[in-house]
Amino acid sequence: MAGTTRYHDLFGDDLFKKETDMKLFIGRKVVAETGEVGTIDSAFGASGKFKVTFRDGTTAKPGSKLFFKFKRYMYDPQKEMCQDEECLQLDLTRPVEDEDAAAGGLGSAADTSGTVSAGGGREDTADATAVDVAAAAAAAADAAAAAEPAISAPPPASAVPAATAASPPPPAPSTRQGALSKYKSDPKDDGTYDLVIVDGFFGPEEDVKPHVGGCVTAENGDVGVLTGAFGKAGKCKVSFTNGTKLPLGAALTLALAGGVE
Repeated sequence: MAGTTRYHDLFGDDLFKKETDMKLFIGRKVVAETGEVGTIDSAFGASGKFKVTFRDGTTAKPGSKLFFKFKRYMYDPQKEMCQDEECLQLDLTRPVEDEDAAAGGLGSAADTSGTVSAGGGREDTADATAVDVAAAAAAAADAAAAAEPAISAPPPASAVPAATAASPPPPAPSTRQGALSKYKSDPKDDGTYDLVIVDGFFGPEEDVKPHVGGCVTAENGDVGVLTGAFGKAGKCKVSFTNGTKLPLGAALTLALAGGVE
């Protein structure tokens, strides 16, 4: 009897338009309907297709879905897309729009997806064939990222049910502290830097890859995204889409994408 096929590489379609800048999504996480978490590894061709890598493989089958979930914080002027542990969880008993509402407490949340057009690369069994995995969700990722979150006034205290008022707040996401140790890019005309090196988030033996896409914040309000490891001493690269003027030694806080201490 043939074993279960697990694919490590899939090629996606219909999530991005052909003119989308794929550099903004490299390293972001997607979740298969079967629960496995993959990483957008690269663009594939020039038509908006992309490659997703599942480090531990996925059992996705034809007709399965892939979900790309992210948050944008209400008071973040740069409107960075951030992914935390909640973004990597799926509740398939509810429609996508319900998940959007449930995840929107810190700002705005979105589920987006496309069509995975083929499986490829490494397989855990020899009797597998290429898969054509369908993925559906609310909107295109670039359209969702451009949308402004609505800020609504809180309801009066009298309108809040007693049971709701007494409910404990959700636990805060796992965070780590680090410091800016080096500028990786040249300064732009306005004196800002797009890419910096941060020390202190990880130890020398830790794997940075599971936390790529994590949200990095500074005391001055600048928001960046962890994009990968730098060397083998636990340092990592952080990208600031709109640049940063943070000085060397500035304190930074990482919200772990994988929710692991």
